[in-house]
Amino acid sequence: VITPLLVSEDEKALVSCINCLTK
Repeated sequence: VITPLLVSEDEKALVSCINCLTK
């Protein structure tokens, strides 16, 4: 079972990457 915390961190990393790209 994947912990929501791990998913949250993964999602945060994805958002950061997208933000950098869109910037």
